[in-house]
Amino acid sequence: ISPLLLFQENLSQNPRFEKDESLLVELYGFLEACNLPITSDGCFIAYKVVRLDYLDHYTSTFDNKVGSSPKMLFSEVNTDRNTVCSHGLHVCSESYIPVMQRGESSRVMIVKVNPKDVGAVPIDYRNAKMRVCEYLVIDEATSSRETITPNFTAKYEVVDKMEAENNDGYDNDDTEFDDDSDDGRLDKLMNKIENSQTTGDIDADAAKYE
Repeated sequence: ISPLLLFQENLSQNPRFEKDESLLVELYGFLEACNLPITSDGCFIAYKVVRLDYLDHYTSTFDNKVGSSPKMLFSEVNTDRNTVCSHGLHVCSESYIPVMQRGESSRVMIVKVNPKDVGAVPIDYRNAKMRVCEYLVIDEATSSRETITPNFTAKYEVVDKMEAENNDGYDNDDTEFDDDSDDGRLDKLMNKIENSQTTGDIDADAAKYE
């Protein structure tokens, strides 16, 4: 559960999240709909389509070679998810790659995104793309069918399987977690996701989309 708690801590530093906690539901919708994993340090993995020279397709100014970290001011990213195309650095799911590709003149990069840098998940394309202010390029997909493995297992520095903790986090009746334990914090986080009511929520079938 540590990656989920770190994910929440990273998200709490997001300027938009400070004003609107619906971003939590929005971001989880993106990860769930697109089968994208959370990393051990509370970030997540996604894709980025670029030119053959590793520059971005739109401005031809951002370097996307492995190890680079394109960035812009968070204030320059459009955080309104109802605006489907606007300012920001774009990353996406596997399903959205064909939309962004320019035939054989494109490369597909694998990127790592910190939740604190997420601006918005536009409502179109079933939550398959997002606008961010920064990401880290960690690899290049060498095959058009190379995919990121979801559910916390992949070759891209994602979470190792964790052994179960002892029962120190349980109440006396062993039915609920203490509020101060990691499990208690996770329980609060998941309840917040399940109970959140937001304007323009995730598409009804987004969670089932593949």
